[in-house]
Amino acid sequence: RFSAKQYYVLVHVPIQSNKLLAWIWKSCCTLKIKVFAWLVIMDRINTKDMLQRRHWNIEDGPNCVLCQAHCLEDINHLFFSCNFSCRIWNYLQIEWLPGNDMMQIAQQARRAFNKPFFAEIVFTAWWHIWLLRNAKVFRHERPYFASWKSGFVHDLTLLSHRIKPRIKEGLLRWID
Repeated sequence: RFSAKQYYVLVHVPIQSNKLLAWIWKSCCTLKIKVFAWLVIMDRINTKDMLQRRHWNIEDGPNCVLCQAHCLEDINHLFFSCNFSCRIWNYLQIEWLPGNDMMQIAQQARRAFNKPFFAEIVFTAWWHIWLLRNAKVFRHERPYFASWKSGFVHDLTLLSHRIKPRIKEGLLRWID
């Protein structure tokens, strides 16, 4: 006997989904941060390397604007290996090991961090790195760690109203 469910299961069973995407939709972040995290994971953020691949004219060149390392601004550099981002990850006590398998790297970092709000921390950190990067590119504002930190702490404090009650106290303690 035919059923739509049987067909759906037959067609979709062999498809391997990215487990990082499940982290996004299960997180308590606001929708704009969830969508942004999806764009980062799917490599769809308009970093300078993406604009270069699309043959757009980049006035200030393809290098990262947050550090003086003269590295191509791509997702890996901007969010993980940029000097500015490294300072953020050191501050948050999240260690990203080098490698090619993003799922394995993220799972290892999550295990080492050992807090139930890992995804919320990472996605909010990414969002504020992006905001500072855009402030530098479009408004020529100098990126400061203190401005990143104040925006990050503000958003996490607001997030504490959305997060599960059993996790809320731990998040607020961690923020302090």
